[in-house]
Formats: sequence, C-alpha cells, structure tokens
Amino acid sequence: MPPAADPAGARRRPEDAGDPGGRGPRERSRLACAIEALEVHEHLCLLPETRAEEIEALVPFLRAGLRRRERCVVVAGEESAAGVLQELARRGEDVDAVVRSGALVLLPAREVFPRGGAFDPGRRIALLDEWTEEALASGFRGLRMAGEMPRVEAGDAGPERLLEDEARLDAFLAGRPALAICHYDRADFPPALLRDVLLAHPKVAFGGRVFRNAYFVPPAESSSPGKPGQELDRLLRQIVDRHAAEEALRRNEGLLRGVLEALPVGVRIVDEEGRPLASNPAARRILGGEGPPEGGVESVRVRSLRTGAELSPGDRPLDRVLGGGRSTLEEEIEVEAPSGERRVVLESAVPVRDDGGAVVAAVAVDQDVTARLQAYRRVHQLNRLLATLLEIDERIVRETSRERLLQETCRVLVDHAGFRMAWIGFVEPDGVISPAAHAGHEDGYLGEVEVRCDDRPEGRGPSGTAVAEGRPVVVQDVATDPAFAPWREAALSRGFRSGGSFPIRVGEAVRGIVAVFRGEPGALGVDEAGVLKRLASEIGYALRALEDRERRQRAERALFEKSELLEKVFECMEPKLAVLDSGLRFLRVNRSYAEADGRVPEELVGRNHFELYPDAANEALFRQVLATGVPFTATARPFVYAEHPERGVTYWDWSLVPVREANGGVGGLLLCLIDVTARERALQELRRSVSG
Repeated sequence: MPPAADPAGARRRPEDAGDPGGRGPRERSRLACAIEALEVHEHLCLLPETRAEEIEALVPFLRAGLRRRERCVVVAGEESAAGVLQELARRGEDVDAVVRSGALVLLPAREVFPRGGAFDPGRRIALLDEWTEEALASGFRGLRMAGEMPRVEAGDAGPERLLEDEARLDAFLAGRPALAICHYDRADFPPALLRDVLLAHPKVAFGGRVFRNAYFVPPAESSSPGKPGQELDRLLRQIVDRHAAEEALRRNEGLLRGVLEALPVGVRIVDEEGRPLASNPAARRILGGEGPPEGGVESVRVRSLRTGAELSPGDRPLDRVLGGGRSTLEEEIEVEAPSGERRVVLESAVPVRDDGGAVVAAVAVDQDVTARLQAYRRVHQLNRLLATLLEIDERIVRETSRERLLQETCRVLVDHAGFRMAWIGFVEPDGVISPAAHAGHEDGYLGEVEVRCDDRPEGRGPSGTAVAEGRPVVVQDVATDPAFAPWREAALSRGFRSGGSFPIRVGEAVRGIVAVFRGEPGALGVDEAGVLKRLASEIGYALRALEDRERRQRAERALFEKSELLEKVFECMEPKLAVLDSGLRFLRVNRSYAEADGRVPEELVGRNHFELYPDAANEALFRQVLATGVPFTATARPFVYAEHPERGVTYWDWSLVPVREANGGVGGLLLCLIDVTARERALQELRRSVSG
C-alpha cells in the first residue's frame, strides 16, 4: 500500500469557506470527543456539511488510532488528504514519521473505488481483509479505515451494490479487529441512496454530533429473502421498544423531579451555554426568595467570602465549570437577592459530560449555611470568651494585687472577648454599686449614671437585681428593656445595645458585679452568659483566697477541652441523602451517606434499608410516611451502628420526605440525614461544665 494521495481525486466545495451552521468550538469539541471514543468493530457514516467538519471528525479518529497502535488507512482525494495531514501536523503529530513507519497509510480513492462500470461489493472487503492481516503481521493491534466514498455518476451502474458493500462491511467489522468511517459527500449522492446508506450504518456523524442510528438495519435482515416481513417485525419492535423507553424516561424524570422538589439544598441545572434547564424550590428560595429572582441568577449579587470580591457573571462557580470543565466544591459565597436579603451559601458545581467526555451541562448545589455561620460566629465568640476566661484564670494565679486583677479582667474582656465596655463594681454600705475597674468605651458613663441595689428605681436594674437575687441578669436590647430605662439614654449615646450583670459572690454573700456591654442587640447568648457567670464566680474565689495551683490547672485543661469540643460541634456537615423506593430499597445514595457507614454508594443501591440497619421503630416511621404522605422530621435522633459498636450512640437530624409520582401517589422516600453526634455530645458536655 503506497503512502500517497491521489491528485485526480481532489474535490472542492464552495461552502468550505465558512461554517453555515454557526457551530462554535464547544460543539466541534463534542464531535471530536465522540469520534475519539469509537471502539473496534464500530461502523460510522460521516455526512459532513463543511470541509472543517470533515477534518474535525477525521483527525481525532486518526490520532486515537495512532495512540492505540492501530494502523490507520485513509482513502481520500488530494484535498481531503492534504487537509488531514496539515491538521495532524498542527496538532503535534510527526506526519513524516508515522507515514514512514506504516502507522498512517494514504491511498488514492480511484485505486480503491475505480470509476465506471458496476460497483464491486467484494473488492473493498477483500482489501480490508488483506490490510487487516498486514497490520496484525506488522505488530499493530488492528486497523482503522476512513474511506471517502466515490461519487455516483449518472452513468454508473448498480447503486444497490454500494448498499450491499456497506452491509458486507458491517458484517466484516463485527468479526475483525477493525473499525471504519465511511465518508459521504451529500453533493455526490442522490438523497434516496443516502437514505438507504444511513440504514446500513449503526452510527451516524452529522451536524457536529455522533448519533446511534435508531433506523439501522442489520446486514442479515437487509440481505434476507424475507426482508419485507423482517422489516415489519423490526419496525414493530422499534415501536414497542421506543414506547418502553419513553415510559421509563417519564418515570425517571418524575422521580428526579420529585427528588429535586424534596431536597433541602438548592439544585440548579444549566446547559453548556449557561441557559437554565431546571431548578428546585430550595434554589429559588436561596437565590431570591420564594419565587425566582427577576432577571434570573444574573440579577443576584454574589461575593466571594474568601477574597471579598464581587463575582460577576462568568466568574461564578457554575460559570467557571462551564468554561474550564473542572468541578468546584463547597465554595463559600454571599448571595444578595434583589430584595436586599443576604445569605451565605456553600456552592458546589460539577460538569455533566456526554459519552465522549464533552461538557454538555453543569449542576450547581447550593447549601444555605447562613444559620450555621451565625451559629459558628456565636461559637467563635464563645470560644473567644472561653479563651478570655482562661487568660483571666492565669492572671488570677499570678496576680496578688486586687486592683490590678480587676483592671486586667476588664481589659481582657474588652480586648480579647470583644465587649464594647466592661466594668466591675462593689456594693457600698449606702446601697450604691461603686465602680472599681473598667475598660473599653466607657467615655464618662460610670460617672454620669448611678447604679444601686436597693428599692429605688436605680436599684431595680440588671446590676441591682443581680446583687439582690444573686443571679445573672441579661438585657438583650437596651433600647426596649423597661428595666434599663434610668440608664437608656446614656447607654445608647455610647453605643451600648445589649449587656448583662453577673454577681460576684465572696463566700456566701454577693458583694459586687461584673457588667459587660456589646454594640449590637441580642448579642449575649445563654452559653456566653454561663461563661460570664463562671468568670464572676472565679473573681469571687480570687478575692476570698487564691485557689490552689492544682485546681486551677485542672480548670485550664477543662477549658481547653471545652474549646476543642465547641470546634467539633459546629464543623460544616454535608447532608447525607438517600432515595428509597416503596419497598424501602435504596435507589440512590450520595457518597457522604455511604461513607458514614464505611461503604461506597454501589454497595447500598438495590438493598433494603432495614436489612442493613434493622430497627422496627424506624421501619414503622418509614412505612407511615409512605402510607400517609406526611413528612417526618426529627432532631438529634439516637442510632447505634450494629456493625460498629465502637462508635457508641450516634445522633442524627432526620428529614423523611415522600417522593411523589406523576399521579400524585407516593412512590418512594427521600431520607436526609445530618450527623449531629459531635454537636450533641459536645453541647451536653459544655452545658454540664458551664452549669457547674
């Protein structure tokens, strides 16, 4: 086989100057990916609309063969062969080397398909058989052939023999280590003949895509004497199969729609151009309230919490996935809807690829973590206070001066725990609570106001009540709490919006208070108040007598452990999701769900939930939701892994939601689990330690 091209076989098409279909690089890339995915024994009909599309199909076909050590044979005219060689070289192939090695063979079209006379259907098969044997004998793994089919002239005889040749070729490829592309120029063949040619090919490349041919007629049927009867049977089978496929598609679509509607996280799906395909209610709520945002996602302002920069369309996680094809996992962003409402969202975006590897869509999963972040901030604030308590404890150990101890306590509360102002006062014989130390934005406040602990109006505020009743008193809003009326104006003018007073008990008697203020309302939570209560107690202990060193060291270690537990409690947790059918068998599970039990999703799909995790009470709940269609939720529900007793009792937030079918009936369940074991255990320990 000489490595040469046929000058006489060249053809030109006027439309080659451009691409009238207007397809962009993404669509041509999809064609290339599908062509590269072709396997041995495959038989494809190529119907390019332009020379560029022809090259876009043939070059990936040949490069894939070269990578797989298959001999590549190109039967083409001069212009096609030249275009292929030029593009191969442009993409980095050493054309001269692969031609010299015999890995790439160019044959003139007229030698394989001679003009004039009847088309010989046995000639091409004989040549392919010969070429395949030569390729295998030369050490190649197989043969791939790209053949430019000859023009059918008005005087040519036997187009039906061309169809016989295609049928023989399909049968040949099925039994040999070979694959082929048959390239037809639509200008060279009558439409009726091309229609029959399509029936002879299992796959068709057209319009920048590769399709499985639903109208393919197997060679045995096309050449059978009983062809009309067999064709009738084939058409009837196609009708039945297509109906079954459509029914399955509708059922699957209904299931997926039900899952999307029930998911507590937002899901958005867009096509390869970024056009919306689907979204669920959670996504619309996260992005703009109960309805979709006016103007679409582009009308929503998005800011990266990592960099602080606003993300314009094109820079957002979903846009980047479409642009580069790489997944983005749990990027923390702030979303501001047109209404002005802001949410903190963890957004993950992944590409959806076709069989050839081209990106055809993308999916974004949005998890609203606003409440979680607020809780984290409260925990962070509490951790700062715990660290402050630790630092004050250390100062209590070292400090022997009462005045320095009190002043340093106030300073640390302001500098390290973030309070706007802190002060410590003691009860005088006349009922006045006299300031002994302060820090922060005091700005003359303590000199302007009088704080007492008697029956006067100035004695019935938070500090007076803390002394009189020996308990902490918290003011969540200085502007509205009636008990704070005597000091409201002075406090608001200095930016005090919430605060609290905590009794200092020396022995059995309450002798003073620790008072703190923050610059925002509602900023003093129960846990923080508990820590401050303990702080006041420790100051009382220090004023009575210094604790022995061993007890203080134990307290410091306990505080460190509590700080670590708090970090674990509020770690970000991914939802664990499972879809079950009406028989409580797993249809789908996400990786987080499977990994919670040390498994992979494939181990769970198809198995019954309660065969794996037997629990009569839980099974009754599942069947109740199936029967009634009423969702079930539970908080911190205990569970023990039978196969992992070393884990002890675990705790889960449940969301068990019915998945409805198109007719409104319940066809399955969506189980959403959030592992709150660490939180439950840590909070139990923290509350025990704080209350103690």
